[in-house]
Amino acid sequence: SDPLNGVTTFDLLLISKHVLAIEALDEPWKIIAADANANGSVTTNDVVQLRRLILGMIDQLPGNKSWRFFEEDCVFPPNPFNAPNCANGYNFDVMPFWAYPEEIRFYGLKMGDVNNSALANSTQSVPEDRSVTKVQLPDISLKAGEVMDIPLRMEQAGNWLGFQCSLPFDATKMEITDVIAGSRINPQEFASAQPEAGMLRISWFDVSPQTLLPDDNLLLLRVKALTPLRLRDVLAIPVEEGVRAIASEMYTAENITQTLQFEFQAPANSLSGAQVFNPQPNPFTAGTSIPVRLERAGQVQVSAGNMEGKILYSNTFDLLEGAHLLDIPATT
Repeated sequence: SDPLNGVTTFDLLLISKHVLAIEALDEPWKIIAADANANGSVTTNDVVQLRRLILGMIDQLPGNKSWRFFEEDCVFPPNPFNAPNCANGYNFDVMPFWAYPEEIRFYGLKMGDVNNSALANSTQSVPEDRSVTKVQLPDISLKAGEVMDIPLRMEQAGNWLGFQCSLPFDATKMEITDVIAGSRINPQEFASAQPEAGMLRISWFDVSPQTLLPDDNLLLLRVKALTPLRLRDVLAIPVEEGVRAIASEMYTAENITQTLQFEFQAPANSLSGAQVFNPQPNPFTAGTSIPVRLERAGQVQVSAGNMEGKILYSNTFDLLEGAHLLDIPATT
């Protein structure tokens, strides 16, 4: 009954890697689940249809059902779309009730869900032990009629494969007229939609991890204030009853899903030149990473010492312009 059950932007990433021959889907059932338009193949069009579903532009997959079912003894051939022995139902002759099999087993495949994250019944729940990644919004006020680009900035550094989010807002007090990918985000797979008043959905992925440092813009929202307002009162507000939302989450370079949270911060002055941010984690006992951003290519020397002044680690990095995470190993 829920076509979005288990379907996220992470599935788009995995299917795109399969289509581009970067990393093939490694199970026949995953290939069948990736065939969003039910045409017997996995192509970019399947990614397009699933993204439209995630963004709320459609409410079901065209020409397809939400689930597909197969008998328990189904063995998929190398081409899983050619499976003559994989019936999608059982046929029984009419017989007394006691003569039917005691148990009938089957496989269920949630269409679009290639990482098996769908909830099959009400006894299952979404994992609650996910790490949290925070995105900061400026705590500012706008005058009626004022138009402004609002940055959503990373709180911590990381290497990311994608994200998706719901951003509910008060449509009676504010309009979102444009959504712009951050300068370090590849816009090719960046998309957004407002499927209903007061709800913005955003989806982005990249088959290669992208490094984002603290204060890097994840995206920009171009907003227009319809009345005098304080941003935190009208944006990223609780979802109203009856309004559907997608989970807000980010995907690490290690294919780990983290919960995405929004918080409002007082605006700070932008920095210029080379920037070095606090180590992550800090303090640390098992190694750490130092986020660095360079305006031009150059050498960066990193040294770490103890409280007595003894140098425990030193290394020189030749870095290109842009964002980097410099690792200090655990042996330091």
